[in-house]
Amino acid sequence: MKKSLYLFLVIIILFSSCASRKKTLYLQDTNADTTQVYTNIDTTYHLQVGDILYIRVQSLNKEINDVFNIGSSTNSYNLYNNESSLYISSYSINDSGMISLPVLGDIKLVDKTVYGARREVQRVLNEYIKDGIADVKLVSYRFSVLGEVRKPGTYVNYSDKLNIFEALAKAGDINEFGNRKKIVLVRSTPRGSETYKFNITNNDILTSNYYYIKPNDIIYIEPLKYKAWKLNTLNVTLFLTSVSTLILVLNFIK
Repeated sequence: MKKSLYLFLVIIILFSSCASRKKTLYLQDTNADTTQVYTNIDTTYHLQVGDILYIRVQSLNKEINDVFNIGSSTNSYNLYNNESSLYISSYSINDSGMISLPVLGDIKLVDKTVYGARREVQRVLNEYIKDGIADVKLVSYRFSVLGEVRKPGTYVNYSDKLNIFEALAKAGDINEFGNRKKIVLVRSTPRGSETYKFNITNNDILTSNYYYIKPNDIIYIEPLKYKAWKLNTLNVTLFLTSVSTLILVLNFIK
């Protein structure tokens, strides 16, 4: 009986320390022997009310730059490396879908892409100066990753696009307890917050609406049921050890 109990204890410990390999793989239906091409649907982000844009005008004339960039930092290096200064020196799209720029006045940018917004600001700028170049960047591109990842938190993205795998990489990837088949995405829309649940072990994610992350998205990784068992392993081990010790003591007394 004593040997059987020890064997059972060893099996429990080994089982609790091993997660299924299949549960940790991404894109499981990919065929390594063939080249597969996936065409993503158009998920280009369109600017919304409340978005914050970094907008600057550059020309050969420093005086003109100072006129168009009133209140901006003259040291662009410090500006890019100081997030609070970057936000203070940027412009927010108001409830009317417009931003108000020095000299250029009100410009409607809501529903435009970042590239489209740059073109629109450039068009208005061309009415004032010929050698000016407008620079427009979205600086309110934040997203959060919660749940079973190694580094949960809120992150800032400085490019125009970010896919789900890049977002997870920023958070240190899904840990061994994360359920890759149950990813929850909370997204702000004009209708309110909407939730989606998808599976990143399936190649269908590459052509879905959720492949590209949008500003203010919240990604939540659900835990595997295995996690609850793993967390209770210590208690189970202590219990079995206590039982084993008790049996040894009783045998010694007999």
